[in-house]
Amino acid sequence: MLAERVYVDAQTNKKVICGTFNEVTLSAAFVPKPLPSPVAAEGEKGGEAKPSEGGKDDGFQTILVKSADTGSPYIYLSLTDVLDETEITLQFVNMSKNKVTLETRVKISCKDRLQTVELVVPLPPLRHIANEPGRFSFDVLWNTEILGSHRVHVKRADPEPDQQSNDKG
Repeated sequence: MLAERVYVDAQTNKKVICGTFNEVTLSAAFVPKPLPSPVAAEGEKGGEAKPSEGGKDDGFQTILVKSADTGSPYIYLSLTDVLDETEITLQFVNMSKNKVTLETRVKISCKDRLQTVELVVPLPPLRHIANEPGRFSFDVLWNTEILGSHRVHVKRADPEPDQQSNDKG
């Protein structure tokens, strides 16, 4: 699930998922700045699973991966039947070009396969990884097998009517 914000209650570990979406409109005036490296470096850890607060085994784990810029969306995942030390890959793919624009790996420690593992992953602003109109997808992979996917339609904002008439001139 892709959302504008995911809040995690520190006491109960409950998640509040706000502003889910599958469409993004690019501003006509925005000129994107490239990210230093869209793909995680070899051997770089994206994040690791942490047991619920308080040390109790409540059947849930939450993973918070790195930090987010202001205005960054989040990925929320809920996984079951996960083996200990499983590593998954999260990818953002430009489907029309079959090009990965963002990739990170997350290693999950889960001692009980019956546990539900919840991941909250902050992303960079989408304008940096989806800077042109088209169809994109967030994919969750394990050993190159796609476990899940979320499609995102990126479109360009129509210019203002005054701007259209000036462009013809």
